[in-house]
Amino acid sequence: MEGLRLQTILGVLDNPNHPLYKYWNISLDRWPDLVGCKCPHLSSTDECPEINKTWLFYHVIGAGSHGVVYLARHRENPNLHVAVKRIADEYDEQEILKTQVHENHPRILDEAYVLAVLAGSSRINSIIAQYVHGNDRYIVMELFGVPITDAMRNAQEIHCKSEECRPFTGETFIVDEEGKKEARLVENDVCKIVSHLLGGMLYAKDRGVIHTDINQRNFLVDSQLNAQLIDFGISPLCPDDDFIRYYSFIPRVENQVLPEVIDPQDFSVRRAAFDLRKNDVWLLGILAFELLHGCPPWQDRSYEGWEQNVIGSYADGQESREQRRERILRLPVPINENLSEDCKDALRAMLQTNPEDRATLEDLITLPWFSGWYVDSDHVFRRPVPEQKKMQKRFFSLWD
Repeated sequence: MEGLRLQTILGVLDNPNHPLYKYWNISLDRWPDLVGCKCPHLSSTDECPEINKTWLFYHVIGAGSHGVVYLARHRENPNLHVAVKRIADEYDEQEILKTQVHENHPRILDEAYVLAVLAGSSRINSIIAQYVHGNDRYIVMELFGVPITDAMRNAQEIHCKSEECRPFTGETFIVDEEGKKEARLVENDVCKIVSHLLGGMLYAKDRGVIHTDINQRNFLVDSQLNAQLIDFGISPLCPDDDFIRYYSFIPRVENQVLPEVIDPQDFSVRRAAFDLRKNDVWLLGILAFELLHGCPPWQDRSYEGWEQNVIGSYADGQESREQRRERILRLPVPINENLSEDCKDALRAMLQTNPEDRATLEDLITLPWFSGWYVDSDHVFRRPVPEQKKMQKRFFSLWD
């Protein structure tokens, strides 16, 4: 994978006339802070001393298969706070580019490079620096949507459990109380969030990057529901319209399974070619539907379990997975009739099971629901307060 990514990057950088050259040419003169660690002993297994000199880690705000995300503040400026992603050790070779792009620093983190390519959009989380020291690897990013409080300024240890510094992702907006699923946002709210995410996706695509992992955990919102895309850790670089891939199914994200890879005979998942752009449109439709309805499309609403509701792991067996896949292929998407006609049209455009009929990202931006629909209302956008016990269970269990 590393060799293919490097070959892709160098193929663009060797051609100054390539339309993506101006975005992909991330020189150290342009990004002097991109490489934060200049430790000479890159084979060391110790923690990076440079990052700890600059940043004080005080809160865990998320965890995934590729690492853990912390809140940290600058040691000399208590008002400067950032999010720091520490990449898991087992992703050492897959996540690091050993390239000749940066002659003075041969180790550039894969995701750090992608974020540098995408710099400049208010709809995509911004990179500040990276630190690479042996197997110790961090990406320092803008902190978005979390107001700075005295508790954060004064926190001194990593196990800070202040409710004031929790993150606000899409998980915050799904309630599953005693098996009941419901959405916590009204249509205007969802329209604003999804429109912002679409803007970020289009910005990324214009720079040759496709997110490929649009879901409730991979965006942030501030108090007025302005949204930013995060986590480009598996996002491919796609120069020269190279958008075709073969599907690799991850069981824990069953709610995101693409219809074009479902076998219509036994409803198993088959290896099949798919278009990354159409994949992202489908995932955006799944996300919009979840935020509007409180559960994924075609899911049995009696299906219980908060974690399953969020990530669609379908842990209760193969039968429920196959039943939902059958509904995807054979039944129209079940949309709440109380939603506006513009919203219904947008959902149907994104959730067409035939990829040839599914809208493109460029098609979506022309639809009324994505063309400033939420701007013309008198609605006051306000982020709901998370349900306390659920959020404590989700995030605080990371330490216990």
